[in-house]
Amino acid sequence: MWDATIECWRSKYKYNQLRPVTYIKKFIDSTWLPLLTTPAHPEYPAAHAYITSATMQVLTIVLGVHYAFTDHTYDFRGFAPRSYTSFEDAEKECGESRVYGGIHYQQSVDIGHVYGESIGKDAAAVELTK
Repeated sequence: MWDATIECWRSKYKYNQLRPVTYIKKFIDSTWLPLLTTPAHPEYPAAHAYITSATMQVLTIVLGVHYAFTDHTYDFRGFAPRSYTSFEDAEKECGESRVYGGIHYQQSVDIGHVYGESIGKDAAAVELTK
């Protein structure tokens, strides 16, 4: 997760991409607001997709491709548990939530998945000593 975070933020400040809210308000609809609060850092690449993909890739390698699980993170808020048939399913949903929430473009999520998975594979390949 740390490696993915470092690389993601390095890219964010290298490319300095505008958030959807900035573009949409300027060129399409000055009253538009996203469903999610827009973070105060550059848009590209999508950090949730990047970091979650790295994490889920490691979990997939360690626990298996078809490891099903149920997420109870928001039970306390009255939301139903979310069930997944694999870590990849959860990874994809996490990234897409940022597009639906209006704070990322699809390309930023897609590239976050690509590079996050790559970092996850590299991390899982590290030989740990006993």
